[in-house]
Amino acid sequence: MLYLILASMSQKHRDSLRRTDLYFKVQVEHDEHEPIEQLVQDIRRQIQKVYGVKAVELSYVVSE
Repeated sequence: MLYLILASMSQKHRDSLRRTDLYFKVQVEHDEHEPIEQLVQDIRRQIQKVYGVKAVELSYVVSE
């Protein structure tokens, strides 16, 4: 019974939260032989782990 009350409170809390999209420009230096996909996955995983965000999505990659 207590579990149901906590679950209900948790749902109310989630409903009151705002969702905000943040956009960053991140410039990294890396070895030209290092796969960019691996670097992207590492950064994505760290953002999710540290900030507990709902989603992390890469929009595009520009290499110089």
